[in-house]
Amino acid sequence: RWRRARRRQSLRRIARTRTLAMRPPTRTLSCFVLCCLLQLVVSSDPAPTIFLHYLPWYTGNAGGGRPRRGWCDARLSDQECATGQNKQYIGGGPYVGEYDQRQSAVLEYHSLLAAAAGVDVILVNVNPTSAFHLEVCHLLIDVLAELHELHALNLSLALSYDNSAAETQPLIEADMPVVAALLARAEQYGVSHVDPASGAPAVFVWSEHAAADVWSAMRDALPPNTTLLARNAVDFKPSDGNFFWLKPMRNGSSDDEREDAPDAYWGRYYLLDSEWIAANGQADLLPHERNSLIVGAAYPGFNDAAVPIYWNGGVPRLIPRVTSSGETYALTWEHTLSFSSRMSGSAQPLSMPWVQIITWNDWPEGTAIEPAVDDARAYAATREYARRWHAQHHLGGGESGGGSGDEDPMVAVEAAAAILRARQAGVISHHTLIEARQLLLSGRYADANATATVPDAAPSLAQPPVPPTPLPTQPPTQPLPPPAMVPSPEPAVRPRVDLAGFECSHVSAAPRWRRCQRTGEAPQTRCDAAIPKPHGFCTSTEA
Repeated sequence: RWRRARRRQSLRRIARTRTLAMRPPTRTLSCFVLCCLLQLVVSSDPAPTIFLHYLPWYTGNAGGGRPRRGWCDARLSDQECATGQNKQYIGGGPYVGEYDQRQSAVLEYHSLLAAAAGVDVILVNVNPTSAFHLEVCHLLIDVLAELHELHALNLSLALSYDNSAAETQPLIEADMPVVAALLARAEQYGVSHVDPASGAPAVFVWSEHAAADVWSAMRDALPPNTTLLARNAVDFKPSDGNFFWLKPMRNGSSDDEREDAPDAYWGRYYLLDSEWIAANGQADLLPHERNSLIVGAAYPGFNDAAVPIYWNGGVPRLIPRVTSSGETYALTWEHTLSFSSRMSGSAQPLSMPWVQIITWNDWPEGTAIEPAVDDARAYAATREYARRWHAQHHLGGGESGGGSGDEDPMVAVEAAAAILRARQAGVISHHTLIEARQLLLSGRYADANATATVPDAAPSLAQPPVPPTPLPTQPPTQPLPPPAMVPSPEPAVRPRVDLAGFECSHVSAAPRWRRCQRTGEAPQTRCDAAIPKPHGFCTSTEA
């Protein structure tokens, strides 16, 4: 009897165990479903991104068109600008000297440095009625596509729509097909910024005087779910979010009595007020009309004392680069990094997953972080701030994949400049160019510099490269002379050709394209008629 009782007890225990094993794990399943829902909520927020405001403004003396466009007062004659004098910016200018953005080597130099600094997106400020803006935009898309194809560089492109002359609905609607075509081109070649949450691009909008008209026209012309961002804390209803800019002093003083003394001014209250208005100024709107997305601002300063009188009305505007409170670039970055969604004391939650660096290359207004002859501190600091921004949002690094090296960022500048000079002088082979780029993007800046500086064995196509000028980490008392720039023709186009009898350097995937040239002949120029030449990709069908 005792054995039978023990056996019955064991059988009951086994049966109970099997029943529990077959029973649905309700608690585990509930936790799993809850985690999935939380993930959906979290993923609905835009991915943390660093935008770099980029201006397509500049030409050199060679290449046709107006000489030194953007560098010289537009009211002066071509002869007056061609002399290299009459510059409309303060300081010594770019580290590589005044450049021409119609050269792909220049745009590649900018892209490599942006990637090395940890930037995610190049935000191109474009006026759709400017043929020059469109030319630079198209060429920059080509450059980014090649870097993406050959080096898996995920530095992408977004647009900032800026046409102050489009004040009526017909003019605004005429701009939209151009904006849509640029976004479609960038998407076609895999370099368009697309936020993972919305699956659509973002467009920054400057047209405050006709916000509702721009909203309507963009909603009709652009892809669905495109995120439209209005400048300043205004126009909440006809937008999906707001980006902040900057507010300089006029004639050495601020119109806000709360502001700091001129020697300590960096635009603090403009940023605080913008955040407060975004948090508290939408109470009259319906819940679905309110904006919670805001874009922070980081800038090194502002100084337009050298621009023509029609630019600022003869009243110079200023934000000192160095204040009694510290460097403006550091102060604005720290302000952005310290942002809290409820810091403005409102129940309206705000989200600041994006930050815009203002700017890469606005030399006339003195906001450039691009390395200068006499100062490169803002660029040198960008990589660390980008690392902190991504770390704060639990990311290991920027989308671009750059800025991972342990070397001094100044060495990255010298390496990118060496690649630029070698390309302009025509003394670097395609194989060596790819090697130097890859070393730079891998953080091996000194090796990239050495690779680009040593000329290839092939005969020189132009003058030898200019020796690099030592890059200062502190502004010297006397500005260093800018390195000489050697103009050169653009590289071969990427045409549709029959492979028979042609030499092709490489072939990419989607869309397929080839850089081909028949032995002993000039590069082919046939391509899709809808794509501007000579820097257009062919469509995948043609390829």
